[in-house]
Amino acid sequence: MTQIQNNSLEQQQTIHAMNEINREFKERDIIQKAKNLGIKYIDLSTIAINDDFLRIISKKESIHTNSLVFFQIGKRIRVATSSPRNKKTKNLIQKLREKGYKVEVNLCSKES
Repeated sequence: MTQIQNNSLEQQQTIHAMNEINREFKERDIIQKAKNLGIKYIDLSTIAINDDFLRIISKKESIHTNSLVFFQIGKRIRVATSSPRNKKTKNLIQKLREKGYKVEVNLCSKES
């Protein structure tokens, strides 16, 4: 490996490490925000999402509210959102409840 390739690889590894550290700090901030809001935190990057859950909320609603369903047992669902106080998100949660779902809201970061 040439010196230039070696330096480039080291730079890439450093950038990757810095990005991971930044992500960890962001997630810690979100954890604290969830505690302050009195809701649970979820890191979506660590779980697999069942495609069936993605049908509960339309893609358009999901994008506009930064929300998605990541857990379901019958009519009990858990919704992850990065904006729980947003009016559109609140309307979505209310709509789901009106459809008979028992909704638990979880805070997530936009990155996850």
